[in-house]
Amino acid sequence: MSRALRRRRAFLFRLMGVLLPTTAGAAIASWYLAHRPLYLEEVVSGGLPATRHRFLYDELLGWKNIPRWRSTTFGQPLTINALGLRGREVLRRKPPGTRRLLILGDSFAWGYGVADDDVFAAVLERQFQAAGKPWEVLNAGVLGWGTDQQYLFLKRDGYEFGPDIVVVAFFLLNDPINNVTTGHVNWSKPVFLDSSLRDLMHVPCPKPGSGATPVWNQVDPLEMTLALLRAIAEDCRRHNCTVVVMKFGGYLDTGPTIPWLPDNRPYEAIEAEFLEGLRSLAEKQRGLHVLDLDRAFAERGLTEQDVHSAQTSHWTPRGHAATATILREFLEQQRLVP
Repeated sequence: MSRALRRRRAFLFRLMGVLLPTTAGAAIASWYLAHRPLYLEEVVSGGLPATRHRFLYDELLGWKNIPRWRSTTFGQPLTINALGLRGREVLRRKPPGTRRLLILGDSFAWGYGVADDDVFAAVLERQFQAAGKPWEVLNAGVLGWGTDQQYLFLKRDGYEFGPDIVVVAFFLLNDPINNVTTGHVNWSKPVFLDSSLRDLMHVPCPKPGSGATPVWNQVDPLEMTLALLRAIAEDCRRHNCTVVVMKFGGYLDTGPTIPWLPDNRPYEAIEAEFLEGLRSLAEKQRGLHVLDLDRAFAERGLTEQDVHSAQTSHWTPRGHAATATILREFLEQQRLVP
């Protein structure tokens, strides 16, 4: 081999030694930028103090709980376990001999402003344990989620936990409007095109800070909500689990009208229409049960002042405790938890 050829080969090897790490490093950097965790922080309004509640961006759901996250909510312990559920650690697969109840919902179910042990899911589990009932209660609530996000979570992740009962904690004052929009510019979520639920828009969800324009699907919010609850009931039946829709919101001093429906219809009319549609659905859907939490509060003489915090605009520990007891008694009366 000539000296010139040897020099060229040595040069090429040195060049490759520079280029390969550089190229690999660029590829790694590109992958990291595309897959790095993206976080969203709650922006409060209405005079509420900053909470520092944080969530993890999710392409399908918009956002979700941060697994293995410990923080506080209004000074109270806030724990998200390794599975992204609020509360203590649990196994992904249901242990033999154990029954499971999975709670879906928004910030009320999540436990906004109360300690881990005071959230109604945790209280309910302790009540089961005290009665010798082999039930685990898993809290999959996430701040700000609509029924559509809860449905998508259930289909993608929820059934892995092996639920025997799924409880949808449904807040009538804002869940319906969440089901017809992609949210606002900083918190983008998916939305179904119409009540057939065949086409899902805004997926992958725009990333935080993208400035994506909110989208509305122009469907009546109550119609959309009932379609989602029907889909949850049908899907749960295929997975051999029962559904309980726990409606609330009327216990609040809501005023005469709700602005998100046409003509600012009175809340009482909205509530009556929703309950009529939901109960009609329950008559047709085997395994779907309806719990009117507002009525149960009223029957116990509980008012907004008894169960609601002016500081957090959510339930107090007393409100969560009452909810747990009401739900347990309902499940026993319906013979869902013997």
